[in-house]
Amino acid sequence: MRIISIFLLLLSCFCWQPPFELINATSQLQVAGTPDGGSTIQYKLTIVAKKSSSHLSFSNLNLKNSQAKTRLFKKTGPKTFSAEFDKGDTLIILASQIQSFGSDVNSNKSEANLIASECDGEASLSYRYKGKEKSFCIEKIEKLQNIYMP
Repeated sequence: MRIISIFLLLLSCFCWQPPFELINATSQLQVAGTPDGGSTIQYKLTIVAKKSSSHLSFSNLNLKNSQAKTRLFKKTGPKTFSAEFDKGDTLIILASQIQSFGSDVNSNKSEANLIASECDGEASLSYRYKGKEKSFCIEKIEKLQNIYMP
């Protein structure tokens, strides 16, 4: 039993760790005040970078049947944001699924599950680290209260 514990400890030390840490993941449905206005689901990921933007970039948030492009922001001061970041910076990644007149406008819709195959979570985040495409599994996305526009 002791040998198994030591083996698992060693294995956990050598497992791949992503070059960032996910702090929080939320989604929020925003519904327009008119029937023709459609709705939007806003996704917000808060992460801490373990590497700088020269080695790390983010591309898509992959959901069950759609893919949303991400926008990355590092708060640099009051009402100012930057896409460049350094190791240790807290970053905000935003993605949107816009539905207008019953169809997705801002995402590539597919019948296939676009979440990475090794992920059992609610979404996966596509990123590039040192020139290699990778995927990070997001186990749970906290759903915030819906917003209904007047």
